[in-house]
Amino acid sequence: MKRIATLILAALLVFALCACGKATPAATETPSSEVTTPAATEPTTAPTAEPTTEPTTAPTTEPTTAPTTEPTTEATTAEPVVEPAIFSYSDPIFGFTLTAPSGWVETESTEPVVFFVIDPETSTNINVTVGSSYGYDAETYVVLFQNSLSSTFDYTFEPTTPVTLGNSEFLRFKATANVYGVETTQYIYIAIEGQNACVIAATARNGEEADAFEAMITPYDKEPITPGEPSDSYTNIDFGFTFNVPLGWTEIEYPGSDIAFANIATGSGIMFTVSSSEGLDENTYIDLFLSELRKIGLGYEIDETRTPVMIGASRFQRVTAHVSSNGVDNMDQYIYIAVIGEKACVISATTVSGAMTSDQIEARFSE
Repeated sequence: MKRIATLILAALLVFALCACGKATPAATETPSSEVTTPAATEPTTAPTAEPTTEPTTAPTTEPTTAPTTEPTTEATTAEPVVEPAIFSYSDPIFGFTLTAPSGWVETESTEPVVFFVIDPETSTNINVTVGSSYGYDAETYVVLFQNSLSSTFDYTFEPTTPVTLGNSEFLRFKATANVYGVETTQYIYIAIEGQNACVIAATARNGEEADAFEAMITPYDKEPITPGEPSDSYTNIDFGFTFNVPLGWTEIEYPGSDIAFANIATGSGIMFTVSSSEGLDENTYIDLFLSELRKIGLGYEIDETRTPVMIGASRFQRVTAHVSSNGVDNMDQYIYIAVIGEKACVISATTVSGAMTSDQIEARFSE
């Protein structure tokens, strides 16, 4: 089955923002009350050969005493103190408010990120992402998220710890990596509410610990979650089963299949094909199918064990294959094959990075 591209939650690098300053206005100069005393008033006798151009007496219009200082009419007005903006985000589904410390700034973000704030001095930042849980529980979602991070940089993860943030229970884990030459520490918080997933990613640039980020979060009233629409299903009458499509999966076109569904976010998918058995019994049909699978050239590692399982009302045989070539080493396929009369049914379920186990896949089937 064609591998569906996995949605990678790349680790977000944020660079320090430049703080802008404001020039201090120059002080207003106060007029001086000191005046220069005029020249002496005693007359002088000028030589007849060289007449002087200076007056013999001081001008009568110049006062001999200092004038009274008049009060200045231009008052110096102090600039109003502007309080720094405080940025916050409240989530009614997960019941918390995240308030950034004074001096932090909010930056533009695109879905699924709903809130992103940063300390412009240290580049320490925190962002909130809200989206579909795709039917996964918190533990599975953590594994998927860690796999996505590992596909970008060589991350090291510490075990998860349950914490309460606001009115919801989150799973927290610490992730460290060298990101473009910078030793980076992130605290990741993940919670699931119904079909909703919330990821809070805090990147520490100044040695902050988890409690510094958790102190920013306070309770907020939750709103009731409206149940979603029932998921789609696919029924095959010939082989007596119904596949209940997980929420978040969509029907896709896949050559050679009768119908196929996929989770675009994780890369997992399933396809159904019913064709002629060509008069072969079930085991011979499986032999032929696996032989053709090996010719594809994707380096399939096939477990030859054939496990009988019930899919709806029919008995199938399950074979597991692992792909480990062409830069892919995290994809497994669970292949279910049954032959009834002149018809053969092949169900091929692909899972990326352990997103679904065979038990979880088989639990989606009913009669």
